[in-house]
Amino acid sequence: MGPRFEKIACTRESLQLIEDRFLKRLPESLHILVICRIARQDRYSKNTSVQFYKYSDPTSEESMRLADEDPFLICIQRPNIHALKGIILLPPVNPTPTQVQTFDNFIGWNRDQVFQAVPSSFWEPLQQLCHKHHNLNHDNSLGIPGIMLAMENEEARQLITPSSNEEIVIRSLDQTDVPAVVGGWKWAVEHSEAQIRETIKTLVSCGLFVKTNGENDGEIAEDLASCVMLSPLGTFNVLYTPEKYRKRGYASFVMKTITKETSTQLNIPCLAEVETWNDASKTLLQKVGYKEVYQTRWYYYEPPLE
Repeated sequence: MGPRFEKIACTRESLQLIEDRFLKRLPESLHILVICRIARQDRYSKNTSVQFYKYSDPTSEESMRLADEDPFLICIQRPNIHALKGIILLPPVNPTPTQVQTFDNFIGWNRDQVFQAVPSSFWEPLQQLCHKHHNLNHDNSLGIPGIMLAMENEEARQLITPSSNEEIVIRSLDQTDVPAVVGGWKWAVEHSEAQIRETIKTLVSCGLFVKTNGENDGEIAEDLASCVMLSPLGTFNVLYTPEKYRKRGYASFVMKTITKETSTQLNIPCLAEVETWNDASKTLLQKVGYKEVYQTRWYYYEPPLE
């Protein structure tokens, strides 16, 4: 048999082996490592399929050695909050033509899919493949550029987090909050609401609510003032603060809270990704304590119309 991508059984033992193997590829492997740790703790919703595939080339001892020294891993999520088919890559540092061709043969190009947070070593090959198969949407042939930021566990657990008081409530999101969350998230797609409902049941989320007068006398209501959640992608997403509540520090409050909670509950490095032009979010994360670790790009692929 020739070069191929082999399915990895999603057992705790196999996922631990992935983690051990890719520790030497830090920081680019942080993303895959976080997803592995979430999967190993059975924290994904039953409605999100998470599967890993590893490049293998048994055609010669030399090809096997190269595949082992510079590994290539694919994680496919069906769906996540961003796409019905989300693809996360840990590509080789130096992809070979054979690896690129094998990837081309492996990926089904007949449906919408999003290549998420792609590291720089695979930007050019992926762009060429997407154009070969005729389409990249979002009118962005070079992908949507981003920055991955991270905070390690020890630092995250030392964060000083705010508490609820007479004016605000800080708590996990629940099902009643979802319409407001989806309504404020600019990247929401048709299936995002259902996925967010599932995700907040199993992963970490945080909302800050301003106390207001309810409809009845003496009743206290909660108005969503800022929110964020850990997505199946392994990064913090859906960070949103309505305009009327901005410049009060609320986004910083929820980021500090979810960072500490995620580190404590899941024992994972905390990751956040922002578009390169989003200076406000980048500054916010850096003030909380996040550091830039590597550049990313997103590619939204749509198959050509028949």
